[in-house]
Amino acid sequence: MPGKKFFSPICIPSPIGTASDSVKDFRITFDLTGLASEITGVDAQVKWEVSSNGTAKTVNLDFGTIVIAGDGRSATVTAGKLYDHQTLRITVRTALNTKLNEAGPVLTASAAGAHCVGFSDEIKGGKTLSFPSAEIDRVLRKMTFQSGTAEAGAIEKTALPGELVLAPDASQWSRPGSSFGGWVDANSRHYKANQLIAMPEDGAVLTATWGHAELELRLGDVELSEAKGNWMAVINSSRFGQFENADGKMINSNNIVSVTFKNQSFKYEYDSDTGAVKGIVGYPIAQYIGADPAKDMVVAYLEPTAEEDGKYDMTIAGPGGVTASWTLQNLSVGMANLRSVRFNGCLDTSAVTNMVGMF
Repeated sequence: MPGKKFFSPICIPSPIGTASDSVKDFRITFDLTGLASEITGVDAQVKWEVSSNGTAKTVNLDFGTIVIAGDGRSATVTAGKLYDHQTLRITVRTALNTKLNEAGPVLTASAAGAHCVGFSDEIKGGKTLSFPSAEIDRVLRKMTFQSGTAEAGAIEKTALPGELVLAPDASQWSRPGSSFGGWVDANSRHYKANQLIAMPEDGAVLTATWGHAELELRLGDVELSEAKGNWMAVINSSRFGQFENADGKMINSNNIVSVTFKNQSFKYEYDSDTGAVKGIVGYPIAQYIGADPAKDMVVAYLEPTAEEDGKYDMTIAGPGGVTASWTLQNLSVGMANLRSVRFNGCLDTSAVTNMVGMF
């Protein structure tokens, strides 16, 4: 098992060749806590700043005697003298106790010696030194997978921060008329069943998504060599379906229950210098999703649905309809409550080569 290094630097300052303070009969003892099983090695070295011909140099010297106890639970470093302006660096390597999932110090350290002054080593009393704490956090975090249905229960998995957790399926739950569509976390990130997820520092709660789309496909004649124009931009699944209401609050894509494609024109402000689009007239909850604002008038907007408070119908429209880019992958990602999609002959998919996860 790999060990973990902990450093305990000590600084006591003085130029060489002058009367200076020192610590005589220096002794430091390290003791392990329950979070480590044994000390596997100790190194001690003194860093000494010296000057030669006006040039500063750093000299590293091996330091003292090192003894590790037979049971590996403690170690002692001793030396005759440690001067001011010397830095002592001690490296303690330990094997961690992986059976304990706790947070706290891995080892404790204490040191003492006689405080001396001048070349005669006149003892001025005892000297006690302090050391920085060497701590570790091995507390398991929890990742909870909630059903997203009326059925009670959840799946809980534990791991250390950064460790990978396998997302389960939802075979023990069901939702009439719907199929399982993966998991969504608090930041609207979507994960599939059996996907590996890194455990966050504070754990996570994910909720199952369920969806059922009734597709009405009305296809007319398509001239593959002549696209209609009004091209959609390549869909960015992290942005598409995210709208702000009049109060500036985000509308969760889970509240979108239908998508309709239409032949419709719009008015909006377009800055040819910056490419920015704003002020889509008549539709306060809208976003421009065309490829080129100068010629592709494609807009997605939301309107409250008449059947259910807090839910919305989405319309994707442009004059003469809409032409999709090469990909429609994950078009409806995050729309867990989507119930219907109506194309109305207004979506040209002749250029599309990727529809993975479209609905």
